Amino acid sequence: MKKGDWIRIISMQGEPQMTGKIGQYDHTDTSGQLQGSWGIAIQPDKDSYEVLTTEQVEKIKAEEAAKKAAFKAPHVNHEIIEVKFKFNLGLTRLQMLNGMKSKEIVGKIVFHPNGGENYSNTYGHICNSVIGIRDDQVGYIKSYVNERLKTKCCWTMEIKPCDARKSLEDCMPAINEVIRLFNASEN
Repeated sequence: MKKGDWIRIISMQGEPQMTGKIGQYDHTDTSGQLQGSWGIAIQPDKDSYEVLTTEQVEKIKAEEAAKKAAFKAPHVNHEIIEVKFKFNLGLTRLQMLNGMKSKEIVGKIVFHPNGGENYSNTYGHICNSVIGIRDDQVGYIKSYVNERLKTKCCWTMEIKPCDARKSLEDCMPAINEVIRLFNASEN
């Protein structure tokens, strides 16, 4: 196998989501694992994979291009929804010890019912995503919003300014207002 060869994962121990993933081989590391653009190292003694031919790669690329071209995002004419909210800028411990006072900041939530232009997966489908909030809170917000939207749409939500010190409680009233406005516009 040489650098740049295309590999399709048939099965990967403990990683069922990797089945069918395709990527380019980069190198074999010192422990004998295959490294490449598919993301997780392949362990040849435990995982199964195949090296693809040039014809197979071209066919896969053509299929992906066709899927991307055929995809039509829902709510194409739907407007972006923006809702402002206030939060207190968190201070570091050193700033508090130096007597600094927290100041109130006006933020906003920008809801893109079409997912925005910059957040799509390899098939061209827009991903539900939340940008601008702590990673440990993203999953909760995605589930919360999806449960409350009256229709399925591929959305992105940007919480601005991006500041990991914001509390989720600061954002939730604005998120609820975004959901209310979106659902009202769908009726």
